[in-house]
Amino acid sequence: MRAGGAEVTAGQSGAFNVRPGESGRFAGVDSVSQEIGGAPPLDGFDAWTRDRDMREDRATMSARYVPREMPGYEDPDGYGRWVNTPPYGMVWQPTTMAAGWAPYRNGHWAWVDAYGWTSIDDAPWGFAPFPYGRWAYAGGAWLWIRGAGAVRPVYSPALVAFVGGGGIGIGVAAWFPLGPGEVYRPAYAVSDVYLRNMNIAYVSNVAVIDRVGVTGVYVNQRVVGAVTVVPHDVFVGARPVAMAAVAVRPEMAASVRVTGFAPAIAPERISVMAGAAVAVRTPPAMLVQRTVVVRNAPPPPPVAFAARQEALRQNPGRSARHESDERAARRAAAARADGAGCKSACSRRFRPLGQRQPATRGAAETGPAQRPAAQRPTRPST
Repeated sequence: MRAGGAEVTAGQSGAFNVRPGESGRFAGVDSVSQEIGGAPPLDGFDAWTRDRDMREDRATMSARYVPREMPGYEDPDGYGRWVNTPPYGMVWQPTTMAAGWAPYRNGHWAWVDAYGWTSIDDAPWGFAPFPYGRWAYAGGAWLWIRGAGAVRPVYSPALVAFVGGGGIGIGVAAWFPLGPGEVYRPAYAVSDVYLRNMNIAYVSNVAVIDRVGVTGVYVNQRVVGAVTVVPHDVFVGARPVAMAAVAVRPEMAASVRVTGFAPAIAPERISVMAGAAVAVRTPPAMLVQRTVVVRNAPPPPPVAFAARQEALRQNPGRSARHESDERAARRAAAARADGAGCKSACSRRFRPLGQRQPATRGAAETGPAQRPAAQRPTRPST
């Protein structure tokens, strides 16, 4: 415990306090042994988190223009500069990128169930400028427009428009960054209010946001070098974009049709893994079989990708969130029915914190026991 404090509730052995500058080791299930001593010295991970916190505290320039609710708001300070560029006002210009760079080119694409195709950038400053804001090209440089500071930012998986057809070729994926005032419409289902919240910081005209479909002229499509094209297997395989980008003539890039904000490409298993497979270690049997102390029964396990793959192929490019309200209601009803059917079994396996094993089925179905406030464990302070 570096700072703050913690109270550890350990079965019949009661509670143990861990204070600043201390560390604790605990073993057992109902009868728990404890060993509390001094905290070990900082290791490499501790030093990394300390430096990250210090960098966030020192992020004075970005904090002036970027809301702190935007994850990664402090990162741009060390990799670029803030400049006043009419008509956009204060914008951020990256200064560490190589010649010929364009937004959404240094990284790879991955499939994330909640959002669908998601751009994952390699730049150390890349988390804020790519899921938020817009990009403009002025004075021979790319500029990040962070949007209206008074509006709470809403995450987007990739603020790009995809293009296709014409002479750009078959079996490729091609996109360019959205520019100032251009609307982003996700491929997953959202409400009208959510859609407005995603765009209102960057698009002042609400009527433009409410229009349906892909409309208008996209300014960055006509910027030389803004359109990125990669082969299909590079996109689906979560491989590095910059190494496989295909050169396209400027007049061809400017003339192809904008097809939407997500490609009609179905993911493969490697798209979910985001590249090379990671070795998964199975926990010891004694850990799998032991009773877990929780406040609420855990959710059901996620559906395996193989079981969802055919549905994703039927609706390429659309995530599981892009399903009809009727189908979603049926899934929710089935989940509730499954939960009711296993309620007794779940209550035996997962005991709410502070509640002993129920003696009867009726007792198990009454829910977590309500403990007096004075006996409830408190959250660690930070």
